[in-house]
Amino acid sequence: MVQTREPKKMLILYLLDILQHHTDSEHGLSTNELVEKLNKNYNMTIDRKAIKANINNLCDAGYDIEWDESTRRATGVLDPTQTESIVRTNFRLNREFEDCEIRYIIDLVVGSNHISPNQKKDILTKLKNLSSVYFAPRVSFTEVLKGNDAENQEVLGNLDLIDKAIEDNKKIVFNYCTYDFNKKLHVICNGDKSPRTYIGTPVRTAIIDGTYYLIFHMEGEPGLTNFHMNRIKNLDVTDESAEDIRKLKDFRNGFDLDSYVNRHINTCSGESGFVTFKFQNALLGDVVDTFGDSVSIYNVTETDACARVSVSYDAMKHWAMSHCSGVKIMSPESLVHDVRDELLRALGSYTESRDAASCVSALSVSMLQKMQKSGNAQA
Repeated sequence: MVQTREPKKMLILYLLDILQHHTDSEHGLSTNELVEKLNKNYNMTIDRKAIKANINNLCDAGYDIEWDESTRRATGVLDPTQTESIVRTNFRLNREFEDCEIRYIIDLVVGSNHISPNQKKDILTKLKNLSSVYFAPRVSFTEVLKGNDAENQEVLGNLDLIDKAIEDNKKIVFNYCTYDFNKKLHVICNGDKSPRTYIGTPVRTAIIDGTYYLIFHMEGEPGLTNFHMNRIKNLDVTDESAEDIRKLKDFRNGFDLDSYVNRHINTCSGESGFVTFKFQNALLGDVVDTFGDSVSIYNVTETDACARVSVSYDAMKHWAMSHCSGVKIMSPESLVHDVRDELLRALGSYTESRDAASCVSALSVSMLQKMQKSGNAQA
């Protein structure tokens, strides 16, 4: 029987609150402990039968509550024979997220440079409340990192608007920012100093290599463009219907994020196609980490191997240049020329006292020596 100054209908909510904050898979509460907490925290005096009835109601409503059962023997006052009854104890509420999963999400939030410190603190508080009081001490040392935190306070609000635009199949409009030498964001302007406006179809948001991007199709462009989420300001959803990206050359079968990331390494956009290249075996790990399962590897020798992958040409150029001592583009020929010309320009920057012919000669000798070494090793 409930004897309380609180409405009786609130009992089930208070009981649920206690189970959410004071129990987990490793910590339970007995019936007596639940009665005590209801009295202490909510000024409710109830009997044991009310606990059992309301826990049954919570289970019927879909809450995953576990308990232990034991057999209790009792002797009746009028009947001298012993009777047995099942007693429930150690009630525990199982949650949607395990503590290790919440811990992982907390680390992602702490390490993020896409949102402000105050936004991080708010999110961390909400995440910690997803578990019991026993979880909080385990993450009490968690601190919001100082340093490269986002200056833009609009990221989370923009994310909500982008989701709404994608759901409603609408275009969005926004301004985009760049940094000055004081590391402050400024909206990119047109030649007349007016803010430049970007309008088009949002495709997806994604964190790629630690950076948060909006994958976007701008009006009139042949492909997709990646925008840093923390540089987007003044975003709004328009009344104009979004474009079907299946009309674009590279997306006739629709958009697949995994395929897109594999083709556009380093988040470079632009034209893509099949590229073949030779690489030293020591770079095998980098090749697999970068291109994933989409890369085909063949002609494997003791020193090197060949590979073929569908990828953005700009992305491949940058990747090949960053591994220029161990990677050689073989096709297409246009990409071979682009990489070679870029390497010659880079060499010229470090050999200003030489003329162009000397730069070409130095690079040619270096490449010839490597080819000779490779040929001798294969022989």
